[in-house]
Amino acid sequence: MPYKFSKYNLGIVLDNENTLIANTATRKIHVCKTGKIPFSEQVEYRIEKAIEMELAKKGILVKQDEDEVQKVITSYEKHKFSNNSLSVTISPTLACNMNCPYCFEKKGSSASMNSKDEVGLVQFIRNNLPGKESLDITWFGGEPLMNIGSIERISDRLIRLCSFSGATYSAGIFTNGVLLNHANAIRLKRCRISSIRIGLDGHREIQDIMRPAKNGISQFDAVIRGIKTSLDHFPQVAIGVLVGRKNSDFTPLLNLIDQHNLKNLLIHLSRLLPEETIYGEENHFGVEEYAEKEVEFARLASTTGIHHTVKSFNESGICSAGNLSHYAIDPGLRVTRCWYNINDAQKSDGSIIDGNYIPNNRDSLWAEATPFDSECKNCRFLPVCFGGCLKDRFKIPENNPSYKKDNICTPRLFNMGKLLEIEFGNNQVNQSTDAIMISNA
Repeated sequence: MPYKFSKYNLGIVLDNENTLIANTATRKIHVCKTGKIPFSEQVEYRIEKAIEMELAKKGILVKQDEDEVQKVITSYEKHKFSNNSLSVTISPTLACNMNCPYCFEKKGSSASMNSKDEVGLVQFIRNNLPGKESLDITWFGGEPLMNIGSIERISDRLIRLCSFSGATYSAGIFTNGVLLNHANAIRLKRCRISSIRIGLDGHREIQDIMRPAKNGISQFDAVIRGIKTSLDHFPQVAIGVLVGRKNSDFTPLLNLIDQHNLKNLLIHLSRLLPEETIYGEENHFGVEEYAEKEVEFARLASTTGIHHTVKSFNESGICSAGNLSHYAIDPGLRVTRCWYNINDAQKSDGSIIDGNYIPNNRDSLWAEATPFDSECKNCRFLPVCFGGCLKDRFKIPENNPSYKKDNICTPRLFNMGKLLEIEFGNNQVNQSTDAIMISNA
């Protein structure tokens, strides 16, 4: 069967003997002990049959008539209209005990779900659960532990619904960690919450600047206690680090983790966005600069044994807001497709009334949105980001060709090669026995 090299191949020279071919669509790699290897779709080749089959299996070679772009689009559409799972992000309260200056949520509201909200929410899920294989709940806020009672009552009803329907139930929570003591951890475990992400932006001084408490008293020690408590109780614990210029030196954070013996957690980095900071435009990184910071972090972390998400193929992929079976719901049962728009009435996509979702005019934007413009279709990283954040694509200004690369494109556009070098260099590559002989036809 005639093959061609995939358009989604990347070639990274690791050293004088080893070149790594990575495919962004299949997320497979192949190490080749040759010098200069042609791996682009424009190149014809001759390869030993056994090696040819191995490369085809990894997607590095594809059939001559395969439309790879359409395959990515089909994967996106399948996710968009997937009806196997119901995914709901729930904010039981918009109140928060912290006063983070970069918080994207609108200030001023401290509303919490009441009993009527709880009943309406459960009814909505009951109406939409039949035929679903799974129910995935994410607790959000505000600070969700400030209304842990709602979490318990809603969770109990949803767990029983899933037990009755046969759907699997999973739940996680985003929290600042201040209220995450032993007693609350036990209560969350009873709610079948298995994954926790806690915000920690750096050592004490940085944390107190970027995540100050409303009462003016440092909550750094409480957050560290909350992280330790989580590690004692939950199988999946992560810290979320929002990276701006104020906390882009990662050495103190890694030292802190080592000092408190927190190595069993997962570190998740994300970029501080321009609209998330009151520090000024100069205090956030554009995508390319941030990509370099990710590389710095990955190099430091590679010597420590710390687990983290800054990996070559660890981008989250398709935006959850692009899945029409995902809903983000806040007190009063206002609904948005994107959890970033929680607590913003102007960006609400609808409401739950009498257990039914009633969309407004904005909701159709998500159904009609497509991230596949001509530039993205021609990008080798399309299978990594699927066009990026839909919310941000709505804001692309006219006559600004650099906007996407500065604000929307995946950092992997700028750093995947360096991350692959970090991950697959040295001993991991030297253990390879692959020897691919390729010549131009």
